[in-house]
Amino acid sequence: MCTVTLSYDSQNVQAQQQLAALFTMGLFVELEENPVESVIGNSDTWLFEDHGDLTALPEDKEFYTPENCETFLSMT
Repeated sequence: MCTVTLSYDSQNVQAQQQLAALFTMGLFVELEENPVESVIGNSDTWLFEDHGDLTALPEDKEFYTPENCETFLSMT
């Protein structure tokens, strides 16, 4: 499963129709927006700062994945 975020002009009738068609096919479902996720995004520079409380990344990695974080959280 993956999450896709769409933005569209809500005043555009054709865009509304196309979005409705996507949901009608049953291949996509509309999720309630999580207010926490909408506040934190990739543009939040705090996420990319070194806070000194994470273990060092292996040399072949540039960033932590969500799975890495889950692993580290389960170890504490």
